[in-house]
Amino acid sequence: MPVRSSDLPPSTISYHLSLLNTKIEEVAERAGVSPLARLELETCLAALPWRDRRHLTLILESVRVHANSPALQDAVRMMLGLATEVWAQEPPPDLRRYVPTSPTEIN
Repeated sequence: MPVRSSDLPPSTISYHLSLLNTKIEEVAERAGVSPLARLELETCLAALPWRDRRHLTLILESVRVHANSPALQDAVRMMLGLATEVWAQEPPPDLRRYVPTSPTEIN
C-alpha cells in the first residue's frame, strides 16, 4: 500500500521523496509517458524523453537549491542520483532511432 505524503511528518526524507515522486509523475504525464510506465519510479524515469529529462533535472536542482530543510535536500539528492543511474543505463526513447551501419547509409 503506497504511503500518502499527508501521513508523514514534513521533516522526514520519506515525506519529501513522496512529494518529489508526485512531481515526477506529473512531468511524465505531461510528457506523454503511458500510465503503465508510470507505475514504478524507475520505469517512469526511463520512459521520459530527453527534453523532459532535462526539464525534470532543472526542477529538481531548483528545489535542491531553494530547499530550507536538510531532509528535502537529501531527498532531492537521492532522486537526482536515481535518475542519473536510470538514465545512464537507458537512453531516452526519442533517441532510440535508426543508426546507420555504414558511412554510405549516412548520405
